[in-house]
Amino acid sequence: RIRRIMILMRVAFVGAVPFNLIFGGGETQLINTMNALSAEGVDASYYDYWDRNYKCDIIHVFGAHYWIYHWAMLAKCKGAKIVLSTISYNPNVSILYKIWGYIDPLIPVNTTFGLSRKFLYMADVLLPNSNIESDYIIKNFGVEKSKIKIIPNAADTRYADASPEIFVQKYNLRDFVLCVGKIEPRKNQLNLIRALDNTNIKLVLIGDPIPQRMDYYSAVMEYVKKNKNILYIRSMQYDSDLLSSAYAASKVHVLLGKNETPGIVNLEAGLAGANLVVAECPPPREYLGDFADYCNANSLFDIRKTIMNAMAKPKSYKVREFILKNYTWQIVAKKTLNVYNSLFVK
Repeated sequence: RIRRIMILMRVAFVGAVPFNLIFGGGETQLINTMNALSAEGVDASYYDYWDRNYKCDIIHVFGAHYWIYHWAMLAKCKGAKIVLSTISYNPNVSILYKIWGYIDPLIPVNTTFGLSRKFLYMADVLLPNSNIESDYIIKNFGVEKSKIKIIPNAADTRYADASPEIFVQKYNLRDFVLCVGKIEPRKNQLNLIRALDNTNIKLVLIGDPIPQRMDYYSAVMEYVKKNKNILYIRSMQYDSDLLSSAYAASKVHVLLGKNETPGIVNLEAGLAGANLVVAECPPPREYLGDFADYCNANSLFDIRKTIMNAMAKPKSYKVREFILKNYTWQIVAKKTLNVYNSLFVK
């Protein structure tokens, strides 16, 4: 019976924003989940907004954003099941959320907090990436634990076979510090640059700016222009051979975001053999445990010390084996498919 439902199931995928406006971890998660489910026999594709006769059994949304709520509610009224990969973790706003939880019911109009909470309540099942994210959603939005199924984030196994040579030949760099991610305050590249100032360590930054924070991008570019030890590469496709080669050519990958869930680039870099330096943040620690070095992302001294220690260590490929056993898209697809089936099998 389950096999028959899987074959007939049509799943449509929806992201937070069009890919040509912003592309990051959430979008990478969407595409790879969809592709891995297709390989499992699911009829999985992007939702077609423009076909009046379009129908699907499940709509899988990536990102619990308030602006998607009304659209998702319409789809649910038309009979689709709503699966929501929440991608929601920001401990800096927990106090504000607690306050909003009390006052929002008293406000006679919709608020962004209220719409986000309605979205979480309305979805048929919620798929946070970690136990920490699950607890965060329950605590801040009052969601019932019974509607939550934890589905981890993942990385493509091809990174485990990445060769450094493509990147080395193109840029003549090896054993450098790498940081992959959108250029924005949340990723904290300015502190990374400042921490490595007055060192001879080569730093490679890969990532696009985001439209609403071009001021931050400009500040980063000022440092790039003045520092010959920094190479900035504006953009690479998530499935680029040059990107996987950059991971393999690096000695250390650094991600200083303080609200990651857990940061797909951490998993990709670990698969490629890089030593990992991560901001002290509960979800990455839940994933990586002792396979990464953690630092205080607000302390330039601690960032520098942790990176220097990681640069001095030989590469360890134990993290590669750990990620291959626990965090691949094939594993994610099987877990997600079990959730889909549970929506129809009573």
